[in-house]
Amino acid sequence: MSPAPAAPAERVRHLLDLLGRSVRDRLIAARDEAGRDEAGRGDARRSVGDGLATHVATDEADAIYAIDRVSEDQIVEWCAINWPDDLPTRLVMEGAAPHLLGVLDAATTTPDVGWATLLIDPIDFASLFRQRMMQQQQQGATTTTQ
Repeated sequence: MSPAPAAPAERVRHLLDLLGRSVRDRLIAARDEAGRDEAGRGDARRSVGDGLATHVATDEADAIYAIDRVSEDQIVEWCAINWPDDLPTRLVMEGAAPHLLGVLDAATTTPDVGWATLLIDPIDFASLFRQRMMQQQQQGATTTTQ
């Protein structure tokens, strides 16, 4: 990991940038791995990385796909290894129990210590679906008015 900038806001931005890059790299690796598995089975009907779109579970509020598990696991793992101890933060992420990052000692694990909260929704498929539907509707409206 490269040295973090000194200013607090810039330091956090730098950490989030590194976190985002690590999630991207992990998803690309998972996609490539899924593509190798599909090619090994000779299944030409599926596109590379379709395995990441596999529905793996449903909880009370959300459908969970393989891509969710990959990204969420990467976020928790990266933060456990790389989040600085002097930046106590509560990681809150859909589909995962809250995690405490940067735990300095037992006293900092109490909720009234002044934790910063890092709220992450790594991949929001419902939002992506709504965006795609709106784009299709706009394209349809443009086509019918021409």
